[in-house]
Amino acid sequence: MTQDSKTSTTTSDPIDAAPQSLPSSWYRSIPMFELERRAIYSRKWMLVTHKLRFSKAGNYVRFTEAGFSFFLCMNRQGELNGFHNICRHRAFPIVSRDSGSVSIFSCKYHGWSYGLNGKLAKAPRFETVPTFNKEKNGLFPVHVHIDAMGFVWVNLEAEEVPSAPWGEDFDGVDLQDRYSQFDVSKYRFDHEWGMKGEYNWKTLADNYNECYHCSVAHPGVAAISDLAAYSVNTAGGHIQHFSKAKPGKPNVPTSATTTSMEYEVYRHIESSDEAFTEINVLYKQVLKEDKDLCDGAQRNLNAGIFTNGKLHPLNEKGPLYFQKLVKSTVMAHRAEEKTVGGEIWPAKPKVEISGDLEDEINFCDELSCEKVPDELAW
Repeated sequence: MTQDSKTSTTTSDPIDAAPQSLPSSWYRSIPMFELERRAIYSRKWMLVTHKLRFSKAGNYVRFTEAGFSFFLCMNRQGELNGFHNICRHRAFPIVSRDSGSVSIFSCKYHGWSYGLNGKLAKAPRFETVPTFNKEKNGLFPVHVHIDAMGFVWVNLEAEEVPSAPWGEDFDGVDLQDRYSQFDVSKYRFDHEWGMKGEYNWKTLADNYNECYHCSVAHPGVAAISDLAAYSVNTAGGHIQHFSKAKPGKPNVPTSATTTSMEYEVYRHIESSDEAFTEINVLYKQVLKEDKDLCDGAQRNLNAGIFTNGKLHPLNEKGPLYFQKLVKSTVMAHRAEEKTVGGEIWPAKPKVEISGDLEDEINFCDELSCEKVPDELAW
């Protein structure tokens, strides 16, 4: 049908039927970010590093994801363990450096120390407290999974067994045929670097999960790649990219509107300095271009004018799938919270709570509930 100034009939416009993005409020709301911390970062598996970073007992690497600080370390049996970076005494961080090697973990506040297995080794002067139980005061553990390619994943959920098995979202992701050309034993960790982005973590995830922008915004990639052949496959809780020159982007949220871009670079042992430098420079150029794109988009997402936009069903298949996963995950978690009448933090360890402590927690919770935003009111 057609429409002119004298009629009310409308034209069926296929563009109007195009899929829509999530609203801009989801990219700046503090309550939404806190819900994502509970629903996603407290419960889902996250890729953080590779086992090549750990070569001997005592090697450790520190991470922070959406405000949750934890570290991985190799124990004396050659196993990789994960722990929250929190002393069980007064919550001071156990690890203060990004990486290193130790024989024991010692808190620099009151001297509590822990073995590489997370067990409490020493609590100065607590031998005079008869009710103190060392066995119940070890570090809070973090679930660790190493896939077939040697990549290391973590899950912060406090249950003995995570409610979401790794294979539920990532089954077969490490067994793709295209990985057969890589012998990871011939690679070595070279360096890490990062940038601070003034944007929501989903802004970068949307950017990475499409190459619709590559021909315009990444001339370096466009010059060496067949962008017409770029594609994505969606499966479970992940998106597979098929392109020779599209690098990955570790994406670490730091607030509702800021993100840390953190990168680990591994080098093939037979790579020449010239070849390594060439790809390393291009890699950093592309990531800086993406940072600038995301910074610019987020400024308008924050301003309150833009609500949302139409997305191309093929060229933006990745962002559509990603946004669908986010939406379904946070809404399901929100429904659980409405049922119980309060926030659910899956990453929060269960500890013994006395009657006085329970009263103190409830007292503070009641104060907090008086100022809950309308959009998240119980």
